[in-house]
Amino acid sequence: MNPPSLPGPDQVLDHALQRPAAVEFAYLMKRAADHRLLADARAGDNSRALHLRFVKAYEERAHAVNLVDQD
Repeated sequence: MNPPSLPGPDQVLDHALQRPAAVEFAYLMKRAADHRLLADARAGDNSRALHLRFVKAYEERAHAVNLVDQD
């Protein structure tokens, strides 16, 4: 019997962004991000790179919500 496979980063990200608290957390983390965070992601630190993907997805979702609110 094979163990269940773990979800990939994209599935984790999609699931997390469906939770309002996670979206707010991403917003707070975005505000706390600095140049070192970006440099670490560029250097290949996967945990920081995943954080940046989370922040980018939050920004895209927030932008889409703002467009809807303006209509």
